[in-house]
Amino acid sequence: MNDAEACFIIGGTSGVGAKPVTSFLTSNAFVTLLARDPEKAKTLFSDHIAHIRITKGSCNDLDDIKEGIQGHERPLLLVLDNQRPGKIKDSITTEKYEVVPFVSPDDINAVATVILQEDIQKHDTMSYDMTSDLLTSKQSASILSKLFGLDISYIQIAPVEKYYKLISNGAPAIDIVEAFKKLRKRRPLHILNRKPESVKQYLTSNQHCFH
Repeated sequence: MNDAEACFIIGGTSGVGAKPVTSFLTSNAFVTLLARDPEKAKTLFSDHIAHIRITKGSCNDLDDIKEGIQGHERPLLLVLDNQRPGKIKDSITTEKYEVVPFVSPDDINAVATVILQEDIQKHDTMSYDMTSDLLTSKQSASILSKLFGLDISYIQIAPVEKYYKLISNGAPAIDIVEAFKKLRKRRPLHILNRKPESVKQYLTSNQHCFH
């Protein structure tokens, strides 16, 4: 395996991360996977074991990453960042009418699979905005109601309750959204060859997960 051509992936055994790993492997691309549980990773990608190298390590250990990424030029990082509770706390007092951006895991898979197998210079220093829908909580509840034939309502809870709920579930660093608001946003439509997947489309195709 040529490390320079292999994709170095962190978070590849998660629900989102497993999709691009599978896409790479089915297209006969080589993958180096940093995983906390190598045995789980071997089982998950057992059909393509010849094209994958699994290295034991954690995204929380910088030494693991430094050692594993040596020689690679195509990294993909898919992790949940919940290390900024102070910023999260400042972000959860938003009103019920504020919109929430949605990015489809399938779109993450599609974009990552293309970018990491093309010429590195083509996407060098590029940043893509993959947001599809911007929905209020009431709009999200309306989509779910129509999808499942139920009367689902949005109920606003107290900021303190929401804060502890987010923390207990490993909330992401919402402050990243604020930090990058002023950046020029590029849509990856030329990579997807379609519009980003909407919330309704994603929920409909994954309806079985809710039963």
